[in-house]
Amino acid sequence: MKEIKVSKLLIMAFIPPLITIILYIGALQFRHLVPPLFSFILIALFILAPLELVIILKENKKETGKAGVGCTLEYRHNINKWKAVLLVVALFLIAGFASKFVGELENTLVMPFVHKYIPDYFIVENFVNQLDLYSQPLIWLTVILFIITNSFVLPIIEELYFRGYMLPRLKRYKVFAPILVTVVFSLYHFWSPWQNIRRIVGILPYTYAVWKKENIYIGIIVHCLCNLVGSIEILMMVL
Repeated sequence: MKEIKVSKLLIMAFIPPLITIILYIGALQFRHLVPPLFSFILIALFILAPLELVIILKENKKETGKAGVGCTLEYRHNINKWKAVLLVVALFLIAGFASKFVGELENTLVMPFVHKYIPDYFIVENFVNQLDLYSQPLIWLTVILFIITNSFVLPIIEELYFRGYMLPRLKRYKVFAPILVTVVFSLYHFWSPWQNIRRIVGILPYTYAVWKKENIYIGIIVHCLCNLVGSIEILMMVL
């Protein structure tokens, strides 16, 4: 397995979200027709995720000469089932702590500046404040697509991309590899940079666990669970 250069890491990490944010900004011109969250979901589902998947397939072809995603599954060492369950629960709770308490602190420190310079309609989380602007079928279509995309499609592909492909190819950085991947992954979220602190605090423990245990499935499960909770929160606010 060939080590990946930091320059390539940054290109792989930031080109897909750069394309995503450019398209999202363009799509905001149609916010009077569809919710910004709906536009973002479509871009993430049909541009961001496929682009990352294509890159994975291309890298796998280079390394193995075959089609597939095997290059993202270097970390799949077996671990005890019950230890894995306890580890996933602990990491999930840590991520929840970061989202709740670190998130509240971050909101206090950062959001006044965000609200001053960023239009409310740009922030995808503001979807729940826009329900009176759109029809019920469109609102529910947005919610359903959000749950599918945010809870399963994106976290699985992102885990394969960042902790499946990139992390094992940074062995030269040893214990600093999980830190590098975590920071890069957090910055990758161009559409919500004001959440970087909570993301780093919440994601670093499970990134370290994936690296230490050499098991990508830990990251996939924790990431999906965290995003599923966020999706359910949106659903409950719409109900």
